[in-house]
Amino acid sequence: LERKISIFPNPAKEILHIRATDVILESVILYNANGQAVLQNSTTNSFSIESLEAGLYFCKILTDKGLITKRIAVVR
Repeated sequence: LERKISIFPNPAKEILHIRATDVILESVILYNANGQAVLQNSTTNSFSIESLEAGLYFCKILTDKGLITKRIAVVR
């Protein structure tokens, strides 16, 4: 599953893109370093992160094949 999902750009500034190969994205939730959900998306493979402060975030991605968490950095 790790090789089937990529997040870019990383570090990201305005928009975060998720590319899934041979899996179906069911939901994407972005958590801050405190574990609070700050963004949720289940309809597209791209979303705006302009409202987020600079820092480290964790992207929890649920697919039809399982769950994966990836780390991303937001820069300003």
